[in-house]
Amino acid sequence: MIYYSALFPIEEGATYRFSVRAKTAAPALKIFIKCYNEFPRKWGFDAQPREVYRAPLHVTVPEENPRGWNTYTRDFVPYTGNRNHPRSCRVMLYAYLHAGVVHWDDVVIRKIKDAPKR
Repeated sequence: MIYYSALFPIEEGATYRFSVRAKTAAPALKIFIKCYNEFPRKWGFDAQPREVYRAPLHVTVPEENPRGWNTYTRDFVPYTGNRNHPRSCRVMLYAYLHAGVVHWDDVVIRKIKDAPKR
């Protein structure tokens, strides 16, 4: 199972908090926040968003609640330090390895701190 959210705008250098609640009955979970910049039309290829920043969330199901609802969070700062500034992001949710059921709920990305003044 793979779910890709729609792209949403972000502010480069701001601090964001990602959180999700998940419940799994077998599959392993992987979560990525990927940020993109629009690359211009070049050499006959149309303009397109390209990944310039990635924030993986390492999901470990707690032993005390392996089949219950668990909350996973990660703070991240989309910044590349080069000219390919991230302009938009998307969330990617994966369930893989074993057959089973996964429930996702309350997927949220919230800006928690403005970018520093440069």
